[in-house]
Amino acid sequence: APVDLRTLSDAEVRRLEGVGDAIAALIGEYAATGRLRMLDELRAAEPSGFGELLTLPLIGVRDARALASTHGFDSIAALREAAGRGDGLSGLDDRLAHRVRESLRRTAATAGDGVPLPRAGRDAAALAGALEEIAEVDRVQVAGDVRRGTDTVQDLSLVLVTDEPATTVTSVAEHPAVVRVIERSDAVLQVMTATGRRATLLLTTASRAGEALLRATGPATHVAAVVARAAQRGVALDGADEEAVYAAIGLPYIAPELRDRNDLDAPIPSLVRHGDIRGDLHVHSDWSGDGVDTLEDMVEECLRRGYEYVAITDHAENLRINGMTREAVTARRRTIGELQQRHPYIRILDAAELNIGLDGSLDYDLDFLMSFDLTVASIHSEMHRGVAEQTDRILAAIAHPAVDVVGHPTGRILGRRPPYDIELTAIAQAAAETGTALEVNGSPARLDLSGAMIRQALEAGATVSLSSDAHSVAELGYIEHAVRIARHGWATPTDVVNCRPPDEVGRVR
Repeated sequence: APVDLRTLSDAEVRRLEGVGDAIAALIGEYAATGRLRMLDELRAAEPSGFGELLTLPLIGVRDARALASTHGFDSIAALREAAGRGDGLSGLDDRLAHRVRESLRRTAATAGDGVPLPRAGRDAAALAGALEEIAEVDRVQVAGDVRRGTDTVQDLSLVLVTDEPATTVTSVAEHPAVVRVIERSDAVLQVMTATGRRATLLLTTASRAGEALLRATGPATHVAAVVARAAQRGVALDGADEEAVYAAIGLPYIAPELRDRNDLDAPIPSLVRHGDIRGDLHVHSDWSGDGVDTLEDMVEECLRRGYEYVAITDHAENLRINGMTREAVTARRRTIGELQQRHPYIRILDAAELNIGLDGSLDYDLDFLMSFDLTVASIHSEMHRGVAEQTDRILAAIAHPAVDVVGHPTGRILGRRPPYDIELTAIAQAAAETGTALEVNGSPARLDLSGAMIRQALEAGATVSLSSDAHSVAELGYIEHAVRIARHGWATPTDVVNCRPPDEVGRVR
């Protein structure tokens, strides 16, 4: 959870990452007076409420000024109250009224979002590395939601193994990675880190490290079930590692991603691992308007990653800013053919990311679509539509013979745009019948499908495709996030289409 900057001293503020003298001075001014002179001057030049309204998604400068000056809305609360009345937005034109309602919906739906897993994982790893510098600390293990691979993370949780807990508590409190100690006991520290996040640090000795890691990883229901099983058997949970803890109660090791299950005796599947991935089925090059690196650069990086195939899914023509015309597709095919000659050890799939229209229609005609090796069909517009419309358009795409994968099926952007509502079970059942995969998009902003939705889709018989949705060479690493989320969704290699060999992926010609 975030920490109120007004509770920090000047020295603590300056220890935060990214805070220099100028920003520290502004924070100090606000903490002391509750105002910022520079901000007051800027606000004085605009109508009352303009700055606050501008923080809403979809509301730009022109709309914020119109809402504040023309229509008299001086706060988000006033706008929300008006939207809740039948005629409260009647004075707005249809376009602006629609944007206001959708913006308020998104704000409400994303209010409780935590930090996306990739960012939380980086913060946790950096904190663990910093705390391992303490002389009394033998090792630090990341636990909590990060270790279980949840889509978003509220707070960090780490286990510190040490033979000198009392001394270590003091050393941790004084470490530069810790800005403030919020709560403190002999074995637990609640701290605010230099990244501005709250973290729980559990201190333990080596002989009890297994139990500590189990408790810190959670969730609480799983820990309670383990504790109850131990009590029934009259055994202690002591152990140097988690394997010993589970063995003490007669169980095999249960991976962190599987601990949301309530039944300790349920069969333990072999979850997908990064090494099981044989190719990436959603990759963009600079043939897409939003792609950064060349097709050859993307292919060569996939070769370095040991992939057996890669689908180059540049945007199709209906995404007018970024999409490929038919002429561009034809030219790119020549380039792919030349690259394939130079790189025989990786199969380069001539692919496209299609756009699912409101009526379920796709880019290009049927013959042209069938000429691709593989297609990913995604919704890029009209995301405010209701559950029936969104479900029907995806079902129409799944029924199309040229569609192999449904991309980022819920359209969510973490912290900015909530998922649109769909009947996932119906979609998954249709996908299972047609052999269409549902994507687990590893982009840190998406992580779509979520872990819970992956479980639902797999239970309905669907397969999934794990992808990076990379638009640059560096972003090809995003597939690792897809693997983490897929593991939290209990996906095995047999559930993942791109764990298959090349001759089982795409349309073989």
